[in-house]
Amino acid sequence: MFDHLSYPEPLRKTIAWGGLVTYAALVLLVRVVHIGLVHKPYSERLQWAEHVLRRTEHLPQRKLLFADKDIRMDTVMMTFATSYEFWLLSSLEKPYQARSICISGNPDEHAGGLNKRQAFIAA
Repeated sequence: MFDHLSYPEPLRKTIAWGGLVTYAALVLLVRVVHIGLVHKPYSERLQWAEHVLRRTEHLPQRKLLFADKDIRMDTVMMTFATSYEFWLLSSLEKPYQARSICISGNPDEHAGGLNKRQAFIAA
């Protein structure tokens, strides 16, 4: 459409970079607004995980298994990443006391790792 317009080479590069910067800024703005709109379920999930860590911090076991039927799935949403989230949150609070907390549809399947000192339990 605008092929008949002839811009000098430096100006064409500037326009191209300007378009790229504008596009990147637009994507960033859309993502920040989206995060602001949907943060509530993720904030609730984080609060729930911190609550579980606080309630279980005085137990002698550093590894725990929960059946997914005992967990509120509207808060957790998906269980496959919770082991890593608990591990990360617990190691941020107390680096030398990281905890392995696993939520599984079949806890008996992972019970063998409870007594292994170096094992990380994940579903």
